Amino acid sequence: MFILALYNASEKETNLNNYRYQCFTKNVSSSKNVLLTLPPSEAAAREHSFRVYHQIQMWLGNDKSPIEWGWHVKNDLLLPIPLKGPLIPESLLNLISCNCTKGGTASCGCRKHGLKCSMICGYCKGNSCLNAMEAALTKMILNQYQMKITTPQTKKQRIKTPLIRCISVMINLPLVIKNE
Repeated sequence: MFILALYNASEKETNLNNYRYQCFTKNVSSSKNVLLTLPPSEAAAREHSFRVYHQIQMWLGNDKSPIEWGWHVKNDLLLPIPLKGPLIPESLLNLISCNCTKGGTASCGCRKHGLKCSMICGYCKGNSCLNAMEAALTKMILNQYQMKITTPQTKKQRIKTPLIRCISVMINLPLVIKNE
């Protein structure tokens, strides 16, 4: 919830990955640097939260193993645990979009690149355009992305706690202050 609040998500939003997806589809047509403005994925926020907790414990004088709190050792260096897999599915990255104002005419950025307009295009949203991608195909690609976000595929994925649970657990972790 805390990270969602940092990104001004509505109070009704409870899933960081869903909010990240909404931000992507909303901003991809209006921003060249859309990836820089996205909130972190749940996995990235979870690992970062572990590292923050570890840092706070170090400041408080509590010696905790960094290996258990978001770090790993590589070549005698302590490094953040890298995320596994792509941050955005390749099928979504392939959806280049335009922000033309004529709806698929010769000035359309998608048409210039030999692509069809889709629902993430700024003007036509893939609906009222001479260069529109079939709505069913666009919907299928975006639904596949949604499924990857919301549907656990393995037992290991079901075990991993979502960000909200992770933060609530971390808040309940005792902050042991050593008396000197």
